Amino acid sequence: MTPIADMHRPKQRGYDRYETEDAHERSTRVGRSALVKMASLLRQPVLRALLAQGRQEPFIAEVLEAPGDEKLADILAERIPSDPGNAKILAKYLKRIVVRVLHLHDFKPSKTKVEKADIDTVVGEFRKFLEKAVDGDGKGQSTILEIK
Repeated sequence: MTPIADMHRPKQRGYDRYETEDAHERSTRVGRSALVKMASLLRQPVLRALLAQGRQEPFIAEVLEAPGDEKLADILAERIPSDPGNAKILAKYLKRIVVRVLHLHDFKPSKTKVEKADIDTVVGEFRKFLEKAVDGDGKGQSTILEIK
């Protein structure tokens, strides 16, 4: 049987106000729980090692210095919505960063004597040379070229 007090609660758009508040609280708890689980993953040694590559970034440094999962979840919840660029920074460093040495003497343009009319061709060839070196190792990493 329904208590008398419940029978007189105001309804809002077909939903009981208290049911709406309960649903909101449950969804907030579920969202928070998912965020804390994600924070826990970011604190795993393998992912922390990847993030450590970006320690010079203030946001990454803050993530690495978080003392626990709850605090890290707070940082993520606050800093990512306020600056979506932080999500891009996080994604960038969660990839493995590889520094690849590229020697200029390995670049073999189709022309060794260049006139003004040939500049666009040689520049295009050099662009392809660089792009091949960056893209050669797959998408699971970020490649930085060191040109010697």
